[in-house]
Amino acid sequence: MPKFFSKGSSTTLGTIIIIILVVILVGGILIYQLLTEDSTRDVWLESWEYRRLITIQNLRDKEVLNYPAVLEINTSALIKEGKMASDCRDIRFTDPETERFLEHWIEGECDTKNTKLWVQAPAISANSQKTIHLYYGNEAAEDKALSLSAEDSVVAEITGKAVLSDNQTRYARALNGDLYCVMSQGNAIYLFQSKDKGKTWQREKVSVDSNARQMYPAIELDSSHNINIVWQDENSRLYYRQKTAEGWAEMKTIIEKGSSPAIAIDMYNNMHVVYTGEENNLYYWPKNFFNREDPLKIAEKAINPSLAMGSRDNLSLAYAREGGLIGFRQLINGEWSQEETIAGFNPIIAVDFEETIHLIYQTGSGLVYQKKISSDWSQKEVLDEAEQDSISLALDKQNNVYVVFSRRHESGIYLRQKGSDGWNEREKIIDNGGQPSLIRARQPEAENVYSNIPRQGFSLTYLAEEKGIQNLRFYTAPFTVYQTVGFGLTISWQKEQNIKGFSK
Repeated sequence: MPKFFSKGSSTTLGTIIIIILVVILVGGILIYQLLTEDSTRDVWLESWEYRRLITIQNLRDKEVLNYPAVLEINTSALIKEGKMASDCRDIRFTDPETERFLEHWIEGECDTKNTKLWVQAPAISANSQKTIHLYYGNEAAEDKALSLSAEDSVVAEITGKAVLSDNQTRYARALNGDLYCVMSQGNAIYLFQSKDKGKTWQREKVSVDSNARQMYPAIELDSSHNINIVWQDENSRLYYRQKTAEGWAEMKTIIEKGSSPAIAIDMYNNMHVVYTGEENNLYYWPKNFFNREDPLKIAEKAINPSLAMGSRDNLSLAYAREGGLIGFRQLINGEWSQEETIAGFNPIIAVDFEETIHLIYQTGSGLVYQKKISSDWSQKEVLDEAEQDSISLALDKQNNVYVVFSRRHESGIYLRQKGSDGWNEREKIIDNGGQPSLIRARQPEAENVYSNIPRQGFSLTYLAEEKGIQNLRFYTAPFTVYQTVGFGLTISWQKEQNIKGFSK
């Protein structure tokens, strides 16, 4: 708990006449100050010399919690004036109501004219504002900015055999930074949630009790933090369930005969589902699909669909076809494009901010990557020549490409990363594990905010057997989790205050 001290008070003794005169002279000023001063408790963080009062206004019609907000400040000027440590290690944000520190991080370098400071804002009611404090001016302070080093931790013990699919999105992240993972365990589907960046996880059952094995879950979050999950059972019946702030909605049956459902959500929070139906034909349920009588058949003899939503609400779809082919189609302005085919199987697709399509898939010669810009596919690039057991694909905000995979008959997970200089060498990032699932799906846009792509880096879940016990584990590379300002928030600050002007 940080140490604060409060502004003191004293009563001036005098005659009744003096008191009346004082009231008359300063009463108006006091009333004005009461109306204009910050309504939060007037406390000061001990050992810090300067602070600014930061006002965050929530323009939304609902409460926001733990949303990241950003402000730019000239740290170079403050450092030059001797008011701030040269590495910004003395920056602190506090909530004066609770007298607690707020998590913060610095984007890029300190000692610049427009340093970006990010802070995880506390709860702010709908259409209201919240005042927090920014402190600096303590050379003895230690660096407390949020820094995520490489971390590997157990999420949960898997008590039943997990039935998963590489093509589906199993791992997602909400606007407020919460992490979610869906997993099949025997006769149930479970949702795992972490509110502390993967340090601890809570598990809850998604599906109702059933005698049939539940399998192949996929997850997507919308811009209102609603959790949407689709899956199938061993009898090829498809299900859907949503969790909102009010709790779980009723579980719905999508179709009586279907398998391997894939899900995507557009900027209007409409849900799109593609699945393999009878006779191995591929079907599409558009938007409010429970209001339709029949799905739309979009491909014949096709399985294992992989979906990605583009920044212009164009839906990209890749799937495996009979004869060792991969099919590719796009839904643009409500119309499906003509099918394109590539030799290969087990495709996974992602779309970056520039609408470039990224595709990985397996072939007889190994794991292959291609991208499509406009109407042209790039040359094939072989990422690994071994036989892969499981693969996953992700992007970050800089359009770096991350591919993780495990090899058949071999323990461990490998990484290939592509940046502006091309692909790096293959790197083994996890010694014991398999079935990796990266955060790869971009959440819906809300006022130009995409919430599911880190600024740089990657994060994944995977399965590992340890001493005869199979565990679901979480791994994050060093990267800043929060990357976007919470939409509907505006931020402003008052002039600098000095401890010398504060009465103890």
